[in-house]
Amino acid sequence: MKTIQDIAKIANVSKSTVSRYLNGGSVSKPMQEKLARIIGETGYRPNKFAQSLRAKRTAMIGAIVPRLTSRSAMQTLSGLDAYLRDRSHQLLIVNADLSAEREIESLYAMAKQKVDGIVLFATVITDAHIAAIREVGIPVVLLGQRCEGIPSLVYDDYKAGRDLADYVAAQGYRDAVYIGVTPEDEAIGVLRRQGIEDGLSDGGVRLTSYETGFEMEAAARAAAEILTSHKPDIILCATDDMAIGALKAIRDTGLSVPQDIGITGFGGYSLASAVSPGLSTVRFAFREAGAEAGCVLLGILAGEEPADCPPLKHELLIQESAVK
Repeated sequence: MKTIQDIAKIANVSKSTVSRYLNGGSVSKPMQEKLARIIGETGYRPNKFAQSLRAKRTAMIGAIVPRLTSRSAMQTLSGLDAYLRDRSHQLLIVNADLSAEREIESLYAMAKQKVDGIVLFATVITDAHIAAIREVGIPVVLLGQRCEGIPSLVYDDYKAGRDLADYVAAQGYRDAVYIGVTPEDEAIGVLRRQGIEDGLSDGGVRLTSYETGFEMEAAARAAAEILTSHKPDIILCATDDMAIGALKAIRDTGLSVPQDIGITGFGGYSLASAVSPGLSTVRFAFREAGAEAGCVLLGILAGEEPADCPPLKHELLIQESAVK
C-alpha cells in the first residue's frame, strides 16, 4: 500500500506539500495537477477516518503539557507552534500541572472543542490515558513516552544516560551520586537512570542514587542533605534545572565546582551555558522534536498510516562543570 511518503518521493516534494494538497491547503495549480496524476496512477487512498474528518476540521491542534515552568516543554512547544503556523494551523495549549487526572480530563475537553488532533507531552501513561485516547475519536501523538499502538516520539533516554555515564567514567570520577525522579516517569525515572547505572557500573564508578522532584529547589534540598554525610566527586542530576539547584547547594557548603565536586545535567538549555562554570549536560533537540510531532500529526490527518518513529536526537555538551 502506498503512503504519503511514497507520493512525496515520486513527486520530488516534501510530505508537508502532499499533506497541504490532501487537506485543501495552498498548493500551486501545476503541483495540484501533478499530485492528482500521481495519486491516480498509484492508487493511493487516504484512510477513511481522515476522509471523514476533512469536512469538519478546525485547523486547531491541542497540546497538553505537564507544566508551564518546564524549559523542555516550552522549547518543544515553540518548535511545534512554528511548524503548525507555517501550515496554517493554530495551537491550543493546556497546562496539566503535573496531574495525570487533568491530562485525561484535557483529552476529553479538547475533543469537545473540536481540535483536529492532540500532542500529549506525556510523563506517565496509564490505562485511563489509553482509554481516553481511544475514546476521543481524534488522532493523538505522544511526545516523551512510548505506548504500543499510539504514535509515539521519544528520546533514547537509556542511551543518553549511558553516553553521559561513559564520559564521567572516562574522566576518572569514581564516587558518583545521581539525583533522579520517581519511576512513574518511565523515560526519565527508569530508562535514563538505568543508562547511567549501567555506564557507571561498567566504568568502575561507585553510584548512590536518590529521588526527588523536578524543581530546582527540591534538588537543592536533596543535594544539601546528601552533602551533610557524603562528599562524592561528582553529582549527576536528571535535568539541568535540578543540576543548577545542586550546584547552589554545593557552593553553600563552601565547596567548588569542578575542583571539589563535578556536576552534570540533562537538557542542554541555554541556562546551561549561562551559569558559571558552564554545565556539562546532554542536549536534546527540543524544537526539532516539536516540529516532528507536528509533522507526524498532520501526516495522520492527511491519511498517512502512522509508522514507528526513530528516536529523537541528543548530544553531549561538555563544559567546565565536569572536567577533571
